[in-house]
Amino acid sequence: MLLFLFQFYYQFSFIIKNKNDYINATLFYLIILIFFPISLKYNQNIIFNTSISIIIIASFLTTIFILNRFFIEDKEEGHLLEYNLLQNKTSLPKLIIIKCFIKWLLISISLILGTFIGIILLNIPFYYYLPIILILLITTLLLILIGSIGSALFIGHKEKSVLICLFIMPFYLPILIFTTNLLQTILIGETINNQFYFISLFFLFLLIFSPNICAYNLKLWSAQ
Repeated sequence: MLLFLFQFYYQFSFIIKNKNDYINATLFYLIILIFFPISLKYNQNIIFNTSISIIIIASFLTTIFILNRFFIEDKEEGHLLEYNLLQNKTSLPKLIIIKCFIKWLLISISLILGTFIGIILLNIPFYYYLPIILILLITTLLLILIGSIGSALFIGHKEKSVLICLFIMPFYLPILIFTTNLLQTILIGETINNQFYFISLFFLFLLIFSPNICAYNLKLWSAQ
């Protein structure tokens, strides 16, 4: 337990050094939410009917914005080689899970703040805020686990951002559609038991396989 807490503190201290990335992500999220109503010429009917989709798309783009820096700091400061040398003493997949969880916590703060302002800008009733933010936080964790695989795969490439987007889009689009339908189902008062079971199984699948795939690719890269 003490080792886990130390690793969590170490990874958190390392990631929080780049806090400007998360400030920029919050601003990026708000800019998207501001420009959508402007592009729709403040048509209240259209904005109300598309507001949920606008928030979900903005949150997905913000997550992609953050994932471009995933593992970059480790590469630049030589931590990948350190992980490779210490793999017999510590579990690299466990470190990746910790890193993903910390990323999720920091992105969640951006989404919580941005969504609160977004529902004001989009004239969404405040009682929608809690279900919207809960679903966004759950799906964001799925996006981070998927995005971490893409980031580990293309960590040594110069065009990493483009390659990550091409890799994760086929996975993100179904989640985008699923999240939109899930939120609409909640907001009209219907039960989501089947959707909840599906998202739970998908999360467990990613939690098992994503860290191991990332660890394998990072070991390959650091061994070169």
